[in-house]
Amino acid sequence: MEAEQQVNSDMQQQVEWRRAKVLQIMSKGETNQSEIARILQVDRSTICRDVDSLRQQAKENIAKYVDERLPEEYEKCLVGLNSILKLLKQELRL
Repeated sequence: MEAEQQVNSDMQQQVEWRRAKVLQIMSKGETNQSEIARILQVDRSTICRDVDSLRQQAKENIAKYVDERLPEEYEKCLVGLNSILKLLKQELRL
């Protein structure tokens, strides 16, 4: 059982490494999945799955940011703007 867990862990690390490489290659402007597959010496279908997974992860990250962080950032901006307006009003009264 322990050997099986190690194999699964190794496979997961390989997938994560490959997906990081796919993202790196794509960030340099290469969007042709066949070319990415050639560079990484894997089947095109593997790259298709990787790209689908990367897109899904990006969607989840965006949703999490919108749900968890954006409201806080919005509130901080409002507080900052209100502070600026208050200072401006004080300066204009002088």
